[in-house]
This record gives sequence, C-alpha cells and structure tokens, in this order.
Amino acid sequence: YGHNALVLAEKVTSGKETVISKLNRGSQEVYAVALRDWTNIKASSVMLAVISQDGLNKSIDDSVQMLKMITVVAAGLITLANAVVFLYYFSRWQKYEEALLFVAREKKAFAEMPVLSDGMESAWTSLHDIGSSLNRLYYDKNILYRSYFKFVPKGMEQLLQKPVLADIEVGDRTKIAGCMVDIVIEDMKGESGKVYQATMTKSMELMHKTREERGGIFLSASTDLHERKVFFEKNPARAMQFAIDMIHAYAENGLLLKNNFIMLLHADEFNYGISGTPEMMTPYMYCKQESVLEPYAKELAKANVRIAMTEETLRTMGDSFYTRYIGFVSGGAGNTSLKLYEGLDAYPETQCKLMIETDALFQNGLRLFYSNDFYLARNTFNEVLKRNEQDHIAKWYLFHCEYHLNNPDAEVTYGLFEKTMI
Repeated sequence: YGHNALVLAEKVTSGKETVISKLNRGSQEVYAVALRDWTNIKASSVMLAVISQDGLNKSIDDSVQMLKMITVVAAGLITLANAVVFLYYFSRWQKYEEALLFVAREKKAFAEMPVLSDGMESAWTSLHDIGSSLNRLYYDKNILYRSYFKFVPKGMEQLLQKPVLADIEVGDRTKIAGCMVDIVIEDMKGESGKVYQATMTKSMELMHKTREERGGIFLSASTDLHERKVFFEKNPARAMQFAIDMIHAYAENGLLLKNNFIMLLHADEFNYGISGTPEMMTPYMYCKQESVLEPYAKELAKANVRIAMTEETLRTMGDSFYTRYIGFVSGGAGNTSLKLYEGLDAYPETQCKLMIETDALFQNGLRLFYSNDFYLARNTFNEVLKRNEQDHIAKWYLFHCEYHLNNPDAEVTYGLFEKTMI
C-alpha cells in the first residue's frame, strides 16, 4: 500500500499508542492502523490492521444505532420507575392528607398509622404527636362544654338566623312563622318519686327522638315537665305528624296510660327573642293565640282529646289528616275566639274509624246546639255516644244541653267548656 509496516511499528513503539495512516489505493479510502498488541505477548509487539472507509462508517453507524436503542430503553425504564415512585408517594400523601384532616377535625391522633419504612416516618410521627397533644388539650374543654350544652336550648341560632350560638346577644329578636306544639300532661305529682322520674325521663326521651326525626326545635318546659313546647318553623304538617308519632310512641311504650295528656297545635307568626343579661340569657316566644288557648289545654286533656288545633293550623297543614270541628273557645285580649279541631289520627284505628263515621251526626248536634235547640241537640249527641261512648266532647255538649233544659233562664254560652265542666 506504499507504507512500510516497520515504519508504522516504530512510531508505535517510540511512544505513540496508536498510529493511523492513509493508504494509497485508488478512489477507495483505506487506512492502516498500528497499535500496541493488547495481548501483551511482547512489550515491543505491534498489531497492524487495514480498515476501509466504508467498513469504518458501517461500524460507526451500527454503534450509533445500538447507542440510540440503549438510550431509548434506558429513558423508558427511568420514566416507568419515576411513575411508579410518583404513584406510590402520591397514595402515601393522600393517606397523610386524610390523617391530617382527621386530626384537625377530631382533635385526636390518627389511629391507622402506617408501618412501612418509606421515608415518611418522621412526618407520621410528628402528626401522631400533634394529634395526641390536641386530644389532651381539648379533653377537659370538651367535657366542660358538653356539660353546659346539655342545658342550653337547641336551635336558638337557627331561629335568630345567627351563624353560631356564641353570636346571640341580649335584645336579639325576630318574627317567625311556624307551628307550636304544646304538650300538656295531667298532674302526676301524686305518683311516687320513682314512678314520676321514670315516666318523665322516658317521655322526654321519646319526645326528643321524635322531634329530631320531624325537624322540631325544643323551646322549653315547665319545672315539673307537665308542659313542654316544641316549635316547627313554617311546617304545620310536620308538627301534626310529630304529635301523632308522639302519641303512638307513648302507647307502644306503655306511658301515661292512666294520665290524660294533649298535644295542642297552633300555627301563627311568633315573636322570638332573647332577654336577660350577657351573663344569663333567657329566650322567649309568644303569639296572640296562646292567651286564648292555654287556659283550655288541661280541660281538653281531661276530655281525653289527644290532639287539638286551631283553624289556622288546619288551613296551613293541608288535608292529609283526619280532623273534626269540636267548637270554639274564647278569651284573651278583646275576648278573642278561636275555632278548634280535633286530630283523629292520634286514636287507635277502631276508635278513629268510629269518630269519622259519627262526625256528620256530631256536626248536626253542634248546629242544633248553636240554634238553641237543646232538646234535639241533646238527643243527637246521645246518638253519637250510643255509637261511640269514648267521645268525651259529645258527652260535654250533652251535659251542657241538659243544663240549659233544666235551667231555661240561665245565660246561654256556646263556647267549649264555658259554664259547665265535665
């Protein structure tokens, strides 16, 4: 090729590791390469090779393709590994976020602490310590708050449209449309202390359970618990269903079987507000109807009426319940009179059916009574009692008719429970 191999070898052995020299071979580029013998058989031995340009280019191209393939595979493996690591730690952070929200909400340590060694041990340990500290901090406060909250009327902030109970102040007041349920129980003070407590405790338990189911707000009770008030905002139908459920719950639990009681419903616009001092606040609620109705509650209970309601209550609660008109009561400022209706769904099925069947006869007796035809009215009410001897309101009207038949010169009063009492 125009080169002496010894010359190339001498260049290598003189200090150069590799010698490349272009050879003369027509148009094709060919190179002679001399390098130290990698076998190291002799220190002075030299390896010679002749390489064409085409062969060199092909070798380089093959190497480049192999390098590209290795690079793509390596990049894919790295991406996959990163994705796996990301998904794993993302799930771990989601669990940590859940635990963080739990600690913030419940003020105690998160119970499901992970046991994996994944680099997040210190974060979990710190969160557990924070939860434990919060639990100790809030334990005494929670006990104190719950103790006081047992005696605080529930729903005051809702009625006054306040975000929280702490925002309520003396002087706050508003007008609220709704339906009040007055629960009046016949005097039980003659019972033993044990019976009294057991009856009142169970009846209050049933009342609160039913109230929560029907969305009522417990306002207050008398000190002897014989009178209780539950309010239903803008929904007399729920108030009526509450009263029915209460009476059936009493019967199912054998409560107040020997004692008369009544649920008195009146729908109106009520005045609600807060009086007292900043240290001792007392809520109040009233409407004009109360001064008329309250004196008759116990008389209605004695007459074994289970549910009584005003005409306004009947009008606003719809026609989904069985009712009958039983007369009017009067009193209060300006001698106001209110028509009363009896809720028949409160009675056992057989009794309810009898009262529905005898209602037309009962209403005819009232018409005759208001017309001063006491003789025919008495006979009509007597017919009602022949078919339903448990109708105590019909019995009252019968006695009242007999009173006027026996006392023709007596002043005639038409209001229920006026002059003559059962």
